[in-house]
Amino acid sequence: MDSVFDFLRSAAFFLDNGIYSIIPYIYKLFIYLSRVDIYEAFGDLVSRVYALLGIFMLFKVSFSLIQYLIDPNAFSDKQKGFGKLITNLLVALVLLVTVPTIFSKAQEIQGVIIDNNVIGALVTGTDYSTNTGANNNSNSGTPIENSMDEISKDMQFTIYGAFFSINPSVAAAEGFDCTPPNNILGSNAMLNSTCFDFAQKYFEDSSTNMYSTGTKLSHFFKSDIMQDNSDGRDFSKFGNLLWWEVDGEYAINYMPIISAAIGIYVVFILISFSIDVAIRVFKLGFLQMLAPIAIVSYVDPKESTSNSKLAKWAKESVITYLSLFLRLAVIFLIISVISIISDGVLGTMNDSSGFEGGIINEGLEKTLS
Repeated sequence: MDSVFDFLRSAAFFLDNGIYSIIPYIYKLFIYLSRVDIYEAFGDLVSRVYALLGIFMLFKVSFSLIQYLIDPNAFSDKQKGFGKLITNLLVALVLLVTVPTIFSKAQEIQGVIIDNNVIGALVTGTDYSTNTGANNNSNSGTPIENSMDEISKDMQFTIYGAFFSINPSVAAAEGFDCTPPNNILGSNAMLNSTCFDFAQKYFEDSSTNMYSTGTKLSHFFKSDIMQDNSDGRDFSKFGNLLWWEVDGEYAINYMPIISAAIGIYVVFILISFSIDVAIRVFKLGFLQMLAPIAIVSYVDPKESTSNSKLAKWAKESVITYLSLFLRLAVIFLIISVISIISDGVLGTMNDSSGFEGGIINEGLEKTLS
């Protein structure tokens, strides 16, 4: 029976390791796509389009003046007359000059928000721009790259930690409190409970089997929590915990089926968001090229209404620009929700399920017997 459970745990973690190991790479791809400079990619083409449409505007104004000469009554019309034409022309000229600057500044603001992870800080309450882990990452990359490394690891460990926790009954037998949510590896709740001492005993005592695997608490806790100078979290070390036994009982509760399903869902979300962001880059570039057309159309008094081409273009541009921040908010909201659930519902479920004597174990025993 034990060999069957060992095999199942190994196979399940092999699947989980494959799923969760790609999460950081997909998240980084998402961020890199988010930081693409639209103006740099489309600037030359946009400049040529603006020059061409500037000539077109002159022809359009000349044609409007000819229409007023043909129909003198329209010249003095307050809604569509010459005065309205001049007003719209001045507005169009101002927009033609300022819109490229608006796009450029919007890109700068977007870069600041992403580089400082403003959305993540608002949703999760964590400031990655000043965290020890972000500034002193062992990879010695740029602050932005270190921040991405830390955020991607947070995502990976927070989600997976909800399905991988210390067995409360094993710890209780030795007088340690590992009741949920104190049993979630890497969590603040565990750090502030005697469950941390329980793990420390087996990870740092040379007489234990866990010590011989080279597994350390720093492999699961953030560097700023451990007061270390580098982020030493290593997802592969979760595999060593599978064989952690105390008096013949698994010391780790594991929810493999649910963990794989959630991991696949998160990967799917990140991939779909990355595709959306890549499309967004080209869409914003296309909207920037269309800006002169929408602006020139405003010169015609007949078009200067709330349903004008300019109004529709502006609305679409704003929605497309803000879509990135909405997706970032969704990503961090998912992390926060899973973290909250892991402290409650999943933590309680971990106490009675998995390949260690709970619901799944009982079902397997009946099947194999």
